[in-house]
Amino acid sequence: MRFLIVIFILFEFSFSELIKEMEFNANVLNIKQIRKDFLISLDNGEIEILDENFTQKMNYKFPKIKTYFGDLIESRIFSADLLDDEILVLLSSDFGAQKLEILGKKDFDLKSENFKNAFFINKNLAILADLSGEIYFFDLQNGKMSDPIKISSSSLSSVEISPNRKILVLASEGGKVYVFDIVSKKILSQKSLHKDRIHDLAISSNLKIATGANDKSASFFDFKNDIIKNFESEFLVYAVSISENGKTLAYQSSENGDITLINTQNFEISNIIKTNDGNLGSIILNNNFIVTSNFDKKIKIWNIK
Repeated sequence: MRFLIVIFILFEFSFSELIKEMEFNANVLNIKQIRKDFLISLDNGEIEILDENFTQKMNYKFPKIKTYFGDLIESRIFSADLLDDEILVLLSSDFGAQKLEILGKKDFDLKSENFKNAFFINKNLAILADLSGEIYFFDLQNGKMSDPIKISSSSLSSVEISPNRKILVLASEGGKVYVFDIVSKKILSQKSLHKDRIHDLAISSNLKIATGANDKSASFFDFKNDIIKNFESEFLVYAVSISENGKTLAYQSSENGDITLINTQNFEISNIIKTNDGNLGSIILNNNFIVTSNFDKKIKIWNIK
């Protein structure tokens, strides 16, 4: 009887099916789901947008840039964001500089070379975060940048904006998470969720936050109700995701690329996906499937129902 129970538990927690695999022209740096579209950044300076059926809607490759020695190299994409039909890209430019570009419309040279992320607040205003722990508001009409707002004394390791674009969540090398109100320009909360560098974070529409870190753990932070839960991993947690409604958390839980799904209503394991892909670069959790990448040219779509 005991043997049968063990078999049932393993089956219950391991149901997943690889339903699709897609290959691109270069290695996948990052995947973001914004509403129903998937925004994919590649390491050859290329951007792809896929619709909800994973059909290509748009592809664009940035021109090569010049080094100090006059060589031509691929542009590096630091971050990309999508608002309606506009794409905001933070990328490298000639001679080690950075620029901010609204794809196909305008671009701005940036004075610093240390920016990590850029997000639309609206079509006229963006917010930028740099490695030194500061953020800036950037006017997309005239290219003017605000004075810096200091968030963290440690370097920022991961940054994400809420779906309504009113909250910015920032994670530090020291394991702390900051919740910043974009409207009031105030830090609403700061919590030490980890003992080491936070690699990845995600935020739901109802302000539930997932993080993964070097300390071999993932965390769930319900900002509104001040609830924190931690989950152990067998390996460094490079990728996390959280469902739009905040009811499911997903994180890399082994060196082989296993993904553990947590029901955030009772904090119990609801599924474990065996990807056998090693370290994961991105996890996107949808209602019926998960999208993964692992630093090669492919993304994989897994059925979890």
